[in-house]
Amino acid sequence: MAEESIRTVLDRLVAAPAAASGWDDVLRRSARMRRRRRLSLVLAVAALGLALVTSLAAAGQLAALVPHTKARHLVVRGQLRTPDGRPAGTITVEIARAAVSLHGRPALQRFGPSASFHVRWFLDLDPAADEPARAALYGRSATPIAVLCDRCAARDSGQLELTGEQASALVSGRATFTIATPDTASARMRLDRSELRRAVACELEATGELRCTRIYTGK
Repeated sequence: MAEESIRTVLDRLVAAPAAASGWDDVLRRSARMRRRRRLSLVLAVAALGLALVTSLAAAGQLAALVPHTKARHLVVRGQLRTPDGRPAGTITVEIARAAVSLHGRPALQRFGPSASFHVRWFLDLDPAADEPARAALYGRSATPIAVLCDRCAARDSGQLELTGEQASALVSGRATFTIATPDTASARMRLDRSELRRAVACELEATGELRCTRIYTGK
């Protein structure tokens, strides 16, 4: 009798094996929990990315995410200075798929079918400089070649298309970059010759003769 009582107590303490339908329910609930965890992780990553973009935009640094071109390009640079000679930062312009002839005045040449030159620019202002309201490239006239930004950040960048004449003004030293601040700063744009690689361009003339010219491409 005592043995039967002990067996009854033990049977109550030990749970009965799960039925097939009960085990299937456990598996379904486990799968739902895993899906919820994956969804929570995806939402957390998305929220983190949105917070990062928002903070960069608030700090005026989102435009600085424009990458440097991977294509062969010419580099034109300028050292910004205020009217009293104080350094105010730098401006760098990359002209993609272009070459230049340095025989006499630098002459720009284009590679590819495009009628324009794709340009990327990178502005890096001195921390002590005033924040500019407007930045533009000028040739020899009062009309700007291109307005880069109306409300520039201290570190800013962007992309634009220039005509052959506009891009030629950059590489030939006939362009000036100006930022409008309480103390307007400007820079004479100059081709960075340390970035050049020598090449040869040949053209078959109507007489049947092959005329070759030494040119320079970028890195």
